[in-house]
Amino acid sequence: MAESTEQNPSKLKRLKKTNFTVAEEDLIQQLVEKHSGVINGKLTNTVTNQLKKKVWDDIAIKVNSLGVAIRTATEVRNKWRNTTRVAKAVYTTHRSELFKTGGGPAPKQPSSAVGKVIDLMKDTTSFRGIQGGLETESFQTNQPSINATLPEEDASQDLTVRTPLKKVTVQDIHDMQYRALQGKLEIQEKQKVHMDLERNKLELQIELLQKLVGGNSEPVTLSQALASMY
Repeated sequence: MAESTEQNPSKLKRLKKTNFTVAEEDLIQQLVEKHSGVINGKLTNTVTNQLKKKVWDDIAIKVNSLGVAIRTATEVRNKWRNTTRVAKAVYTTHRSELFKTGGGPAPKQPSSAVGKVIDLMKDTTSFRGIQGGLETESFQTNQPSINATLPEEDASQDLTVRTPLKKVTVQDIHDMQYRALQGKLEIQEKQKVHMDLERNKLELQIELLQKLVGGNSEPVTLSQALASMY
């Protein structure tokens, strides 16, 4: 059984996976930007599924070279997809706050990291569904406040200090969305680990049954029998 596991690395148990670090996330973003033509391109005779898979395999190899953890191409691709979902949610919330009527302070600008993802994905179908398209200019410069400069005679007429009501900020919404998405990812990873353990147990049970049915003279050890039961 040990020999079979060594020949099939995909069957190795992964009891715990280290979270992606900032360095890994930055490298993934840089490599996706470099190969965006293939990753975000439509399938053609030139851009094929095999080519897309090869690009993600290459990206995973470079991410693994950082020495943080061993990431598969699927894990790296899913991490990038999660990042784009968070960026789209932030962008949608930002636009809804930006175009609210009634004045008030300008919405907080997204972080530079999120802004880069939005700018990179602005021409993809995942963002084209947003009405009005993607206007990245709002992420590059702060929105000027309305009536920021008042004539002296107007300013002297109304000096009442108004205490703004406490409300949920855009940053609070971003944090809640991010935590919700991270929670979903953790649940999926735990479910996958459980499935891997169940599959390994079934494979061991099948191997033991084959030895018993085939009349294999090799005795079944106590550790093997216990492993197949739990």
